[in-house]
Amino acid sequence: MKKLFKISILFILSAFLFGCGSKENKTVLNVYTGLEEEYLNHYIEMYKSDFPNVELNIIRDSQGAIAAKVIAEGNNPVADVLWGMASINLIDLAKQGRLAELKSEWLTNIDPAYIDSISEKPQWTGMTAWTSAITANKYELAAKNLPIPASYTDLLDEKYSKEIVMPNPASSGTGYLTILGWISIWGEEKAWEYMDQLHKNISQYTHSGSAPVKMAMQGEQLIGVGMDSESIRLGKTNESIVTILPSEGYGWDMEGIALVNKNTIKPEAVDFINWALSQKMMEEYSKNIGLVSYKGINTKLEGYPTNFKEKLAKIDFKWASDNRERLAKIDFKWASDNRERLLKEWETRYGKGE
Repeated sequence: MKKLFKISILFILSAFLFGCGSKENKTVLNVYTGLEEEYLNHYIEMYKSDFPNVELNIIRDSQGAIAAKVIAEGNNPVADVLWGMASINLIDLAKQGRLAELKSEWLTNIDPAYIDSISEKPQWTGMTAWTSAITANKYELAAKNLPIPASYTDLLDEKYSKEIVMPNPASSGTGYLTILGWISIWGEEKAWEYMDQLHKNISQYTHSGSAPVKMAMQGEQLIGVGMDSESIRLGKTNESIVTILPSEGYGWDMEGIALVNKNTIKPEAVDFINWALSQKMMEEYSKNIGLVSYKGINTKLEGYPTNFKEKLAKIDFKWASDNRERLAKIDFKWASDNRERLLKEWETRYGKGE
């Protein structure tokens, strides 16, 4: 009996020590993301279920803040993976040598139009694409006897004075793609003229691209220029807001994923890339956003017009590195090369914002 008791104690002690050790020996994976919290938490739970032996450390912030953080980390990067980052920021980071190559076998099911074609070898790929849109609180507008705008040009009407919010392009990927959309539609000179006029009606430039949508929904402002998918998603449960995809067309960008260039790339980071680009995860993304990069998967988010993709094509973004088929008018490489100049001009004209 004593012998059996000793064996039992040893077994329990071993199990306890093994359990403690396994927790302590978990690999920590540092993932920086700009994905929206409303659905990010669900994705995190899915990852933890699929990879219970990895300790996932998520750092979430605006696109600009994350890019600045990666640059500040210099030659001793903390981040392992960038997830849900605007392509324009990823291009900047790739040019500075901050990203590692993505293997072609990881990208088999991704539409080539979304894959980095600017670098010599792909260093990032788009997972999803989003556009800027106008969110209007129809009840608050009606209370002030104001019409719902149908276009960007409508927003210049003085009756909307100080009733509009939009994201600051220095901190928000949505803000930057919005001004790039205006430049692609009207040309740079006319776009600045437009922004000078619009500035008179702006009450605040927000830190993030989702904030204007939420402010309009809550009635803090009548109109927000922000993320299309966030506006459509929130509009499903809040009948006070309507989403307007402006008649002129709209700027857009991709949410991409990349490996951070480190002396030693963790196998878990590679696993994360493959997991984030899997069919299962693309199906999840498609519930929350208008376009995904996985071949054959369409959005499940109701509220997009039937000509949504065609409207993007009319904006004519151009991939800059080769003769790849055009998606829309914004040249991502030009956007990256001119980012600092445009943001300095923005700050000179309109201040630093929030």
